[in-house]
Amino acid sequence: MELIDFLRQTQAEVRERINNPDSASPYEELVFTEIVMQHMADIGMTFEPATCHHEARFGNAILRLSGYALSDDTDQLDLFVSLYSGTDDLKSIPDSETKKAAEQCLRFLKGCAEGKLVKNMDESNEAYALALKIQQCYPNLDQIRIYILTDQQVKSKNFASRELDGKTIKLEVMDIERLYHHWAEGKPRDEIAVNFMEVAGSALPCIYVPSEMSDYDYALTVIPGEVLRFVYEKYGARLLEANVRSFLNVTGKVNRSIRDTLMKDPEHFMAYNNGIVILADEVRLEKTASNIPGILWMKGMQIVNGGQTTASIYFTKKKGEVLDLLEK
Repeated sequence: MELIDFLRQTQAEVRERINNPDSASPYEELVFTEIVMQHMADIGMTFEPATCHHEARFGNAILRLSGYALSDDTDQLDLFVSLYSGTDDLKSIPDSETKKAAEQCLRFLKGCAEGKLVKNMDESNEAYALALKIQQCYPNLDQIRIYILTDQQVKSKNFASRELDGKTIKLEVMDIERLYHHWAEGKPRDEIAVNFMEVAGSALPCIYVPSEMSDYDYALTVIPGEVLRFVYEKYGARLLEANVRSFLNVTGKVNRSIRDTLMKDPEHFMAYNNGIVILADEVRLEKTASNIPGILWMKGMQIVNGGQTTASIYFTKKKGEVLDLLEK
């Protein structure tokens, strides 16, 4: 399937839903928003999403919002703005337009965080409950992202992060081309690329075993706990195969044991929790300072065994526990 075919298939799905008598929304833009957000939730890029259309003038500024997703712990927030054209032909949209939409959504977030929006918004407004929720949970938010969704093509998929009241706001674009790579080519995990020189300071020394009997090779290495925490913070559940995505907390008996080892018996952490298995579509090796093989980077990284260990490291540190993850 070519990109143009995928675009037309997507537009056909939007129109089919609009024409469905049971459709919850009469607006094509919101249907498109719903389709894209649900895809992102299905692959672990975001949380359970909801559409929420809001476009209004606030002072001298325009505010825009199409949907949102808030984590169960209300510590991670994603906001979505759609730039939907309904076109059946491939068209480009300038970065200036996507940046403008991101700024409009950022103003909505700022108005919520400062409590000004709720004061000037009617309670019957569709976005009122969300604005109130953001105002209440903003001090505890650890991650905030704004996504621009569009059925057109853009040059830049990421923009420089912004700072708002001491918090970093990440800005990304999900255009039709990026969607195509996710759906039509089935490669959403291609976006998961980890350069260990950048996150660990060097390639990871390893024992490398080329396979003579199969179509994949093997490598055994030790990944510092801080590196696992950083990678999980960046990619979240997208790192995990579907059978372990439901973990995401430390309430179970096994997960509490992992947490307790991290806190009380760190020198034995590797011995007790050494079952991390990672698959990668591409791996680059280079010699380390000791002239042995080292893993420089991985692309298409997926944790197929050890999801509990990885998530436990992240959530235990996130809850403010004092951990020296460089020793794990």
